[in-house]
Amino acid sequence: MTERIGAHFTVCHVVPGGDDWEARVDSLQASGPLQVRIGGVRNWGAPAGGIYLSVDDFAETVDGARRRLSVEEPPGVVFVPHVTLTHPRTTSPDVAAAAWDELDGWTLDEFVSIDAVDVIEYDGLAWRTVRQVSLR
Repeated sequence: MTERIGAHFTVCHVVPGGDDWEARVDSLQASGPLQVRIGGVRNWGAPAGGIYLSVDDFAETVDGARRRLSVEEPPGVVFVPHVTLTHPRTTSPDVAAAAWDELDGWTLDEFVSIDAVDVIEYDGLAWRTVRQVSLR
């Protein structure tokens, strides 16, 4: 997976379009750091579906950032804050199973403050940072 993108925390999958999307991204600067608790290892139904660390948005700062961005998920999609470790598009089922065997039951249980977010785009080969926003 790291050839395309490293482990990452997702705030949203798509920044909504429109003429004001850059202003919405800029508005994150005034939101302050994201305050979250990183928890245990989970998977999306099975290791082959993806492995992630749970994220508790206890201070609702991620929800606030999503509101500033005017994020609306497609019908039937529920956003779950998480730190992606493996993804089915970039990790074979065998590698995911081996990773799960190694990580199952592991918990980080740490409070973290995220002071910058990257806006990334897929260029056909890898995800690239097109902009970084400092959260003051």
